[in-house]
Amino acid sequence: MHSANDNNDRDFQIHYQSTVAAGGRPYSDYARAYIFGTDMATDAGIHGHTWDVVEPDLRRTWNQSHPNTWDEFKTAVRYAWEKGSRQH
Repeated sequence: MHSANDNNDRDFQIHYQSTVAAGGRPYSDYARAYIFGTDMATDAGIHGHTWDVVEPDLRRTWNQSHPNTWDEFKTAVRYAWEKGSRQH
């Protein structure tokens, strides 16, 4: 897994501030969701599909490492996945 580059990280922090920061968790908790979404956007098995098609698989994969947290982090994962999908 790779870490977000500086441009992505700045963009993700802006997204975090405008969408999920009010929930009280720090950005560092969401950074892993942004990285996960970015990584999954380049996964050969799901690249090129719509969010509605890949979301169930992403949910399962996320919940294996972060049980019962998908609903909280889904917005960040989706944002990074969509951004990463456009870049590749």
